[in-house]
Amino acid sequence: MDVINLSELSLMLKTAATRVIYNKRKIDKINVFPVADQDTGSNLTKTLASFKQALGQNAVSTDSLLTKALEAGLASSQGNSGLLIISYLGGLLESLKNKSEIGYFDFSNAFHSATSAAVKSVENPLEGTMLDVMEAFSQSFSADVPGNKQLNRPFERALAATRESLVKTESKMKILLDNNVVDAGALGFTFFIFGFSEKITKVTLDLSTLDVSPVKILPDLKNLENPYEVIFILENPTLTQDELRDILHPYGDSLDIVELENKAKIHIHTDNPEAVEATAQVLGEVGSIETFDMRIKNPNHV
Repeated sequence: MDVINLSELSLMLKTAATRVIYNKRKIDKINVFPVADQDTGSNLTKTLASFKQALGQNAVSTDSLLTKALEAGLASSQGNSGLLIISYLGGLLESLKNKSEIGYFDFSNAFHSATSAAVKSVENPLEGTMLDVMEAFSQSFSADVPGNKQLNRPFERALAATRESLVKTESKMKILLDNNVVDAGALGFTFFIFGFSEKITKVTLDLSTLDVSPVKILPDLKNLENPYEVIFILENPTLTQDELRDILHPYGDSLDIVELENKAKIHIHTDNPEAVEATAQVLGEVGSIETFDMRIKNPNHV
């Protein structure tokens, strides 16, 4: 196989989402960073389930359908992992827009754009996270022999590099090393990209040599420095990502900003949610806003 069409791309995206959704509990149970609230798999699932549902059962896919799916995923996205995966998808699909056939160089450019978009959405990119495996996949895919037209080999090489990068996340952050786990977000993306590649490689993710046992001892969430998570959407924002980041930075950490079409979605952990909510109202037209106390298990916070 040397090219795919939009309908095949849609099928690949649905398979990617399905693999994450199916493995939600495995991802949740090893989640200790940035907050050990065991919801990384759930946040990815909420985001990707809406994205997948919007793609529907149509045999024929179009750019407009993919855009609608992206908007649905953005509206449902939650947590650092949810915003990261939707920013990745935004960069990927923007790069592939208006292409009836997608080949090696199209994919190479798209994976680079997707990774760049994900990195740009994070205020403080760290090693040992989902960004590592995104970068590993993109770099390995693009390193294939020039002139190659077949897709299976670069995908297979990139998957091997992704799995290797996933294993290495454990050694890059003390909290992961202390708990003897890989990063939950990185595991979630690995399920995603293996699922995405299945149609071409026929390879599924082998976890037999990875320690994905549930974390036995979790940190005490009662002592979180920034215990509230605020997530809101701005309609038709007039400020850039950097301008929004400068304004919101003083209020907390884990600040993520995703821009898609005419919307911006912002996620932040804070100790002063009232101030963030008030600031959101003066930044533009607020489409939706939610605040969660991460010290409390909220049934509405999937």
